[in-house]
Amino acid sequence: MNIVLLIAAIPIGYIAAKLIKLLIIIFKTFKSFPNIPQPNPLYTFPVLDQFSPDGIKRMLKAHISPEGNLLHPITHYGPHFDGKPTIFVADAEQFGELFKVEKFPKLDWVYDSFSIVLGNGLVLSNGELWKRQRRNLTPLFHFKSLTKMPPIMNNRVLEFVNEMNATNQKLVHPTHEFSRLTLRIVIDCVFGGSEYLDANVLSEHWETINKALNAYFLCSMLLSSKVNNSLPLPFNITIKKTMQKIIHLVKVAIEKKRVELQQDGERTGDLLESLLLIRDEQTGEPIPESLIVDEALTFLFAGHDTTSSVLSWAMTFISRDHTIAKKIREEVANVAGDRPIEYSDIKDLHYCNMVIRETLRMRPPVHTLDRRSIYDCEISGQKIPANTYVYPLLIAAHYDNRFWNDPWKFHPERFSEKEGLARNPYAFVPFSANTRNCIGQKFAILEGTLVLASVISKFDVLPADPKSTTDDDKWVIFGTMKPVDFQCSFVPISA
Repeated sequence: MNIVLLIAAIPIGYIAAKLIKLLIIIFKTFKSFPNIPQPNPLYTFPVLDQFSPDGIKRMLKAHISPEGNLLHPITHYGPHFDGKPTIFVADAEQFGELFKVEKFPKLDWVYDSFSIVLGNGLVLSNGELWKRQRRNLTPLFHFKSLTKMPPIMNNRVLEFVNEMNATNQKLVHPTHEFSRLTLRIVIDCVFGGSEYLDANVLSEHWETINKALNAYFLCSMLLSSKVNNSLPLPFNITIKKTMQKIIHLVKVAIEKKRVELQQDGERTGDLLESLLLIRDEQTGEPIPESLIVDEALTFLFAGHDTTSSVLSWAMTFISRDHTIAKKIREEVANVAGDRPIEYSDIKDLHYCNMVIRETLRMRPPVHTLDRRSIYDCEISGQKIPANTYVYPLLIAAHYDNRFWNDPWKFHPERFSEKEGLARNPYAFVPFSANTRNCIGQKFAILEGTLVLASVISKFDVLPADPKSTTDDDKWVIFGTMKPVDFQCSFVPISA
């Protein structure tokens, strides 16, 4: 009995010791940057505020004024969960340096928290493994591959249109509806269709995981992923069991695709097939199955979640300003008429593309990135010691009036070619930048533009409260930043 109690006390003792150590260094950390502004100084961990409803909005307003003036190029958000000082950088002119991974690498212990969902895929890998993965996967998103996508997407958009017609103009949550749509599209484009993976089953699994992710991430950051994963906490158990089911489904799909390739060699051109056929340029070896699984998980979840977030936010703007929908319909009518959108149409859907980009500017799915300074350095005139956690606040650059006129206004035309010529290249970074930029960004823009054009050409989008404004929407981290409480109805234009 005493041995059982002793074993049970070990994790409790570890946690207690960890907390005592943190309390000792918290006061010291708060005093480490006396010349740098510190929002929310009364919070023990101010960095936590971004995970609360509208926390990102508060963070943005702490750095950018209502007129778009940069209030603070750099701020101190106190200690992180391990006690290290945390700095947020809001000045886009500093981002170029912060994106240099040799000086400011990712926080491995933060990204380790994501590995329970994404494995060791391209988003999370580093060093030579990342270079090899990037080299092997880049051709999958070249022009030739992307031209095959619109017919696949159109089939799923037609299903979505029928489903929205069947709602009889009742209120729905666009975050849920677009998540199902984009997951179906990714399954079709990555795996070859529902005969390999059931989108409805995966969608349910993803919702289950999403509900537990924030608690899991916070606990992992506090205790480390290794310690957190060893604890039988409810959200850990939920995520692990659900991921086991998803990984099993993915492995079954991989084996089915592999057998088909061996039996008849017929090529469908989907990304899973391409992953199975890829041979490393240097070794000539195929990708290990474990990495194929990880890449498939990355495409499934990171690929669909980002685009569904952008489309959901677009509905919040379009539902409050019907001139946007009118311009979209006029453009679609001129470019495609009543037929489905083709790849050759995308380049002519200028306004639709600008609406997607303006939505990405004002509501980027990822508002910041986790980085660490390897060396002593200087940022915005402030000396920053090595091993400080440095977060480029991407969303602040999106509202900086040095780069954007009237930045708090939704104005898609600002992305016209003429206006964008002289803009700082780091003023708009919804897909990160430099070597670590998102490999699937062209796919995401293609998908977002096609879905937006197709849906808005058939529906009026009306908010639950006609008197509400976009200021009323909550900005919530739910995987990515989403308007989780926003509801709207899709009213057929003929109605």
